[in-house]
Amino acid sequence: MSGFGTPRGKSALAALRRSLGSYTVRQLPDGLLENLEVRYELTGELHLAPHLSREPTAEEVAELERVLNQAVDDLVTRLNVLATVA
Repeated sequence: MSGFGTPRGKSALAALRRSLGSYTVRQLPDGLLENLEVRYELTGELHLAPHLSREPTAEEVAELERVLNQAVDDLVTRLNVLATVA
């Protein structure tokens, strides 16, 4: 996943952000997630920073953690599938 500085890479990163954001917002209670910041580091690390529109309940915090982990797992699975057919 290197090359995010190129025009094609920036487009891929934007698609990655949209995919993670739409997956996450569909799984969470309405009105909880204001924005999901997605950063990809040159080291290969993916950072997700959820910005919430209100203070979550303890149950919502647990749900948020579960959904973010699930979103990343789903993304990794999809990327691995793409890598095998490319």
